[in-house]
Amino acid sequence: MSSQTSDDTMDVVTALSAETSNPIPDPLLDEFNEVAVTSRPYFRNRMMVCLLAVGLNWGTSLRVANYFAISVIETPQLDLVLDSCREAYNITGDERDRYSTCVADNLQQCDERLDRTIQMEDKRVLLISMQNEANLHNLVNVATSCSEAYTTLRLALEGWTANGGEIPLEPTSEDTCSVEDQDIFNRTMLGTQNVIALQTEAIGIADAYGEESSLTVQRLADYAVERAEYDVNYVDEKTQQIQGIVTKVVNAVRAPPVLLDDLFDELQDAAFDIVACLSLDVNARMTSGDKCTPNLAEKIDAFAIDAMWKVDVLKQALYEYRDKVAEYKNNVQSAYKVAAAFYTGVNNAVTRWLLSTFFFGDWFTVSLADMTPVDVTFPDADQIIGSIGSFQSILGMWNSVIPSIGLGFFQNIETISNGIVARVNDMVLRITRAYSAAIQVVPFLIPDDYNPPSYEGTSQLATSPEEELSLFQEKRDLFLTESRDALGSFTGSGAKYNESGVDVQITPINITDIKSKVTTVNLNFESLAQPDIDFDLWFLQFSSLLDKMVFLDYIFRTYITIRLILKFWFATSLAMPQVDIRVNKDIKNPLRMHPARALVTYLTSPVGGFIMLTAACSWLVIIISALYIPLFESYTSGCIDDGGNGTFITKNLFSLSYNHAYQEGSGLLLNGLDAFDVKRGDTCSSRYTSTVTTQNNINSNYSAYYNFQKELYDNMGLARRCIDAEALNSSFLEACCGYPTYPICTDGAPTSVITCPTDDRRTIQTLTIQIPYELPGILLQEPACSVSVEGSSWEISDAIFDCEELASCEMTCSKPRREVLAASTEKCGCAIEWFLHSEWLGNGLAFFLYFFMNATRLFFVAGLTRLLWKYIYPQRFTVLVTCDSSGGLVTAPKGSDVSHDDLIKAIQVRSFATRQSSNSEEEGILSKELREKFDRSLSNYYMTGTAMITISFIACCIWIYVLILVSQSLTPRVWR
Repeated sequence: MSSQTSDDTMDVVTALSAETSNPIPDPLLDEFNEVAVTSRPYFRNRMMVCLLAVGLNWGTSLRVANYFAISVIETPQLDLVLDSCREAYNITGDERDRYSTCVADNLQQCDERLDRTIQMEDKRVLLISMQNEANLHNLVNVATSCSEAYTTLRLALEGWTANGGEIPLEPTSEDTCSVEDQDIFNRTMLGTQNVIALQTEAIGIADAYGEESSLTVQRLADYAVERAEYDVNYVDEKTQQIQGIVTKVVNAVRAPPVLLDDLFDELQDAAFDIVACLSLDVNARMTSGDKCTPNLAEKIDAFAIDAMWKVDVLKQALYEYRDKVAEYKNNVQSAYKVAAAFYTGVNNAVTRWLLSTFFFGDWFTVSLADMTPVDVTFPDADQIIGSIGSFQSILGMWNSVIPSIGLGFFQNIETISNGIVARVNDMVLRITRAYSAAIQVVPFLIPDDYNPPSYEGTSQLATSPEEELSLFQEKRDLFLTESRDALGSFTGSGAKYNESGVDVQITPINITDIKSKVTTVNLNFESLAQPDIDFDLWFLQFSSLLDKMVFLDYIFRTYITIRLILKFWFATSLAMPQVDIRVNKDIKNPLRMHPARALVTYLTSPVGGFIMLTAACSWLVIIISALYIPLFESYTSGCIDDGGNGTFITKNLFSLSYNHAYQEGSGLLLNGLDAFDVKRGDTCSSRYTSTVTTQNNINSNYSAYYNFQKELYDNMGLARRCIDAEALNSSFLEACCGYPTYPICTDGAPTSVITCPTDDRRTIQTLTIQIPYELPGILLQEPACSVSVEGSSWEISDAIFDCEELASCEMTCSKPRREVLAASTEKCGCAIEWFLHSEWLGNGLAFFLYFFMNATRLFFVAGLTRLLWKYIYPQRFTVLVTCDSSGGLVTAPKGSDVSHDDLIKAIQVRSFATRQSSNSEEEGILSKELREKFDRSLSNYYMTGTAMITISFIACCIWIYVLILVSQSLTPRVWR
């Protein structure tokens, strides 16, 4: 080929060989041995080298590189990873079900135990309360019986002494009645300091008042029932009669004549009133001026004002929402511009060349169109608001209606038919005629036979409930007065109770030991879903991406195979040694170039581009490695090495798994304990309060009657010891003989000068019969006064509801097993990381091997072709010369360092100088300089081939070393 140069010269490439009219010896053979000119052996040699190149071409494919990668890096099956995660999910579900079921069963058992303890405590309290009430009832009976005997004895002795009698006493004795006993007896039984007498009187008054109160209430209740029953029966009997009478009255009613003018005047007024109430005229008023306020017009007017205000609020909200949407759209557009700028910068700076070369596509199929925001058009707020229109005024609507009302109603009133007037007059006439009959029927409506049952009170003075109530209030006042007198006679505190009502302050019950209710805490965790990994994500699509790239690599290998066959089929496509004798040949030594030219030459040369690409790829690999190595080291230390405690993924999976397993059970636990504590607290509060009240009442009554009976017991015992009962009985018999309950006197009349004391409480007032007291000896021997209330059989036991006896709820359920969950989640998490790391490392190693294996192939085939040049394409080399426009060869002038006259002559005569020949022998025919020039070119040619072979072996050693270096097991310890 040739190219035009300055001075009408051209550079010409000439190929020299031994195939000329004057055969030239093969310069590659020593001693100029002749070689057969046939090309068949060389073609066969080229085909052998071609087969080797084709084999290496297919042996360095991406599929082979991937095979080497997966042979040293074991990748788990995806089903294995999913099965391990499903197993972890199932184990978590089992632990969740186990714990929640156990908590539910435990809470149910707690409720059952609480119910049983409540029933047991209720039963205990009921039994003890019944026993306490029985003891109190017995004590009251004993105290009451003894009190009656003591009171009667005291009154009998007071009456006896008041009538002039004396009470015989026993002789003074330390065993029976000592001097001290007699002194106490005189001061208590017979003196003013008889406290027990006053207590007895007060208790008697209270008992009498209580009995009368109960009887009064019972009589009032009975009377109310009887009166209600009588009224029901009476009304039922009178219903039919009243119906008939009323029917007759209605039929016989005679009303006075009614003037139609007055009737219609009132009707017109009523119509105006109705219109004023229902009209939309805010100025309408009633005839009386005080009805229908507010009327319908005011209500509708207020509604209209409120509606217009709300519409204005909605308008403002709509405008504000429109402004917010516009602001949001602006923000989205700004964010889109930032994202587009970021994508464009990264795409142009890093990934454009890399992805277009290796992946044949954009940045993971992401373009600016994928990030274009959706344009949202907001409706025109002004148009929407304008379409609403304006509100019609209420007065305007009323003015459009009032003509119809005036013409259709008021005018028609004045044009009522004369037939209607006649019928109304006739009706009034008939009512007037029947008036006289109605007058005679009306008296029958008065119920003269209504005779309800009369009230029978506790006293003959009470003939109605009102009188009974008045008498009861008088008895209450008398009771309070007598009680104050009884208390004040021995305490001096009667003045403190001069009011008609006594306000008794009761100390409230203090419950100090009731647990506070547990605050409900609801721990909500998101439930784990069944593993459903989306493997359309790019980082999990390396396998499918690799398959696509392998397919593309197969196409590329097929293309390279065809090129290799064509290249070795035609020898002219192979590289040959070159001898450059051009006048203006390129300077290849950078030391002889200008620095700027050397830089441009370096940047535009294939070697410079290759070095720059290698540096950029190395930089990218270093960055990715710096990001990836910490993740890989975390995986190896947490999942592969013995003694590891998992990675970030496994620990978070364990947290999710444990929270999921614990969530339902913990929710049931907190809610169940809350309900349990509420139930326990409410039960304790209600029962404790009621039982404390009952227990306090029983204790109060028991204490009062216990002390009262003890005083009675001591006083009656003192009276029995000090009174001579036989002598006193004899005196009573002499004085009271002949009286009721006493025997008849022997002499016909009492012989005693002392009058028999009579018991006013037992006197029959209607017959004026006086009944004396019983014999003192009988009263002293009252059995109830000999009963001692000391001892455990009379004690009041504790019948207060004991909250401590209620069962508490203790959880016996073990929480979700951490070891099981940790093992299953570690197995799942490590399997996921194993899959990801093996995919990433395997694919990365496959691309690394692909790059270095192909680099090895290219350098090796190119270097081998140079070294075997004489076997595949002998006797040929290329000479680059310069010629002029006439076809003559041009050389440098004489004396210059680049003069090639001899070379030109040798080319013209197509001759070589042998190494043994001299200039004198071959002068004009052969050029020794051409021989030397060719030897240097051929030596460089061989050296370049050797360097390529060496580089290929170095590259091969590099990828073999990397393959050995990464050939370590990534299998987690839980999978070994």
